[in-house]
Amino acid sequence: MRLKLTIAYDGRPFGGWQIQPHADTIQERIETALREVAGEPLRIHGSGRTDAGVHATGQVAHFDAPDQLTMNPVNWLAALNTKLPATIRIMDCEEAAPDFHARFSTTGKCYQYELSTAPILPPRQAGLAWHLPRQLDPATLEEALAFFRGTHDFRAFAANRGNEMNRRTPTTFEPSPRRPSTLFRQATSFPSPATAFSTGWCASSPAWP
Repeated sequence: MRLKLTIAYDGRPFGGWQIQPHADTIQERIETALREVAGEPLRIHGSGRTDAGVHATGQVAHFDAPDQLTMNPVNWLAALNTKLPATIRIMDCEEAAPDFHARFSTTGKCYQYELSTAPILPPRQAGLAWHLPRQLDPATLEEALAFFRGTHDFRAFAANRGNEMNRRTPTTFEPSPRRPSTLFRQATSFPSPATAFSTGWCASSPAWP
């Protein structure tokens, strides 16, 4: 049975999503929890990667549960959360179609960036917002954001050259001023022949509302 997970985490203690040497990562923690629950190694596939210190509110991943286990998604949800640290939580677990893939079935991604313009950064925002203790000019912000809005071809920035898909990515980038911070929300969507079962994932960098 293929299971789709929706994951939230505080990225500050971790070296990002993907397993890597000499780093504590989200993927490694979840795969360790899967092994402890299933009694055998299981591979998890994420919809994307986040860097060190980046948070997520709804990152999608999937894994294939062993056939011999009779656990339903509700059981998996509870069992995994008992094995994970408080900084990582499985928010939802549901059965997916056999051909669902967290990466290739994703239809879009959303990123949030929070800047604090307060003269002194409140302790509750430490590590969650970029402290920029000066007022920002709305007109200048709009001018800068104009470079990001619209449809762009990002294949030149792909890490795995040669595996790029021939598509362009429409992007919106909208500021949402609020005191004492300014929130920037970037939504990226792309056409895909895959099912819309996955709504992608939402990562916040460096802010996590």
